[in-house]
Amino acid sequence: MITVKYLMLGVCCLISIAFGEDFAKSFLRVPPDAVSRSIGGFNQAYSIGAVDLFINPALLSQHTRKELQFSNIIDLKSNQYASFALSLPVGNNNNIGVGLVGRLNPTPEDQNGSEIVKIRNYNDYQFAIVLGYSRTLYPFSIGANLKYYRMGYDAGKFYNTSRATGIGLGFYYTLNKALRIGFIFQNSFKLNWENDYSESNPGRVGLGVVWNPTYVSENFIKFLFSIDRFENEPVQMNIGIVLSPLLDRFGVKDFSIRAGMGNFNPENQNRPTVYDKIIDTAPIISIGAGVGISTASNLGISLDYCFQIKEYISNQHIITTRLRF
Repeated sequence: MITVKYLMLGVCCLISIAFGEDFAKSFLRVPPDAVSRSIGGFNQAYSIGAVDLFINPALLSQHTRKELQFSNIIDLKSNQYASFALSLPVGNNNNIGVGLVGRLNPTPEDQNGSEIVKIRNYNDYQFAIVLGYSRTLYPFSIGANLKYYRMGYDAGKFYNTSRATGIGLGFYYTLNKALRIGFIFQNSFKLNWENDYSESNPGRVGLGVVWNPTYVSENFIKFLFSIDRFENEPVQMNIGIVLSPLLDRFGVKDFSIRAGMGNFNPENQNRPTVYDKIIDTAPIISIGAGVGISTASNLGISLDYCFQIKEYISNQHIITTRLRF
């Protein structure tokens, strides 16, 4: 016999998918920082900072100093997410990291008058804790992360929670000064809700490439390309560009301008599909910038901003603060 609780959970999940608020996909796939957002999305070969823990754990090996990172993500529907990450070098060839990403506020009520949408007026929470490790094995690096997910919703009389664990494996290789590649694998898992209901989250493989043409000027311009494949879904591609006109000049450690296009699906380039209507797979265009300075105490501080335009979905502002010490 199907209980009322089952029916409520089913309705919430179906409506979540239809309106781009799928519990698992809406934040587990989304890059949790301004830099990766501004280059179109995840790039498994582009090292950013402690947030590499979420993107490709093998990239943690690129950090010779402690890194602390905090990001705040706000969309025009007032949904607010945040991420925190810390990475530490351990010895000569090892790095470890810990991170947290989740929603800061409940789902806001939708007042557009639709009877269907009104069913969505519930509070939900989402967060993930991630532990990571990387080791340098010249001339490449390997890494792994362990993730613990916890999600839930509260619709008055009806309350339910789910949890799951997942793993990710990463690889990073510097072919030469101009070309780097990265690869990740993430396992599929199920979010197990109470009353034995489960929601599947597909496995994923991804490849990233960064080309830094040194004949122009070392580190002046970078071209980024990545490709991701989730189980039973079309291939998705991201492209990005990073310009760094100021490096260690005028007291500024670095200044970068970034732009990218994400979730580009070559199989359905000119027509929207079911996948395009979900928040994590909707096509995006993004622009951003960042500035970094170093203090007299050898503390490095970077501030990054991204404005992201997401087709069918609300636009977003992302701000990230990074500390190196």
